[in-house]
Order: sequence, then C-alpha cells, then structure tokens
Amino acid sequence: MKSLFFISIILLNLYVGNVDAQTLEPYTVDQNKDSLFHKTIGYLHKNQYFIDCVDTTSGFIKAKKYVKNENLLSVILGRRTELSIIIRPVREDESSLSIRIYQTTLEKNLYYHEEGICEDNSLYQAIIRGILDTE
Repeated sequence: MKSLFFISIILLNLYVGNVDAQTLEPYTVDQNKDSLFHKTIGYLHKNQYFIDCVDTTSGFIKAKKYVKNENLLSVILGRRTELSIIIRPVREDESSLSIRIYQTTLEKNLYYHEEGICEDNSLYQAIIRGILDTE
C-alpha cells in the first residue's frame, strides 16, 4: 500500500512538473488581431526566420531559424529554434499572443539533440518585445 502511494506521488509530481514547464501565459496586446499578425510576420522576416506555415484565419504562425555555431572547439555545430505563435482576438482592439519555443541542437556526430520546449522566460520576453517594436 505504501509503494502504491509513493508511486502515485511521483507520477503526480512528474505530471504537474511537465504542465508547469510547458505553459507560458498568453500576452495581451492593445492591437487588433490583423495588425499584430502582420507585425509578427514582419518581425520574423527581419530576424531571418523561415516561415513554415501561416494560417491567417486561425492566427497561427510556425517559423524556424538555424544559427550556426562558429566556435571551433565546441561539440555543438548549431541550434535550431522553432516558434509556434497563436494570435487570437480578445476584444476589437485587443489580442492575445501565445508563443511556444522548441529548440534542438546539431552536434558533431550529425544527430539532432532535442532540448524540448524552452523554459527561459527572457527569450519569450525578447521575442514579444521585438514583435511589439516592429513597425
């Protein structure tokens, strides 16, 4: 009975830990959906992201970027960052911006090492600031 209780506590802890790591609250912006959507596309182009998929009606954008590592002594050859962005209207002149960042690294053995969903809030904030500052 004790082992069943112990296992259930561990599984619950793993479940709650994964949910917490994968959620970033949607950011509310004082712009309509179309304006924010076009600003986001502009930001991605300006920062050399490859736009994989765009669905204007649902407000979904998927983009990726590969940054090559120039350090000769590093095992890592480069890092690929994939963005999944969803823009939804809240009110007439207000929208919510939800971003998920997925990262992988390419190592010298030519295999991709999947780092998973990024948990670094500063990276999310930098992207949001970049989108909002785009003309």
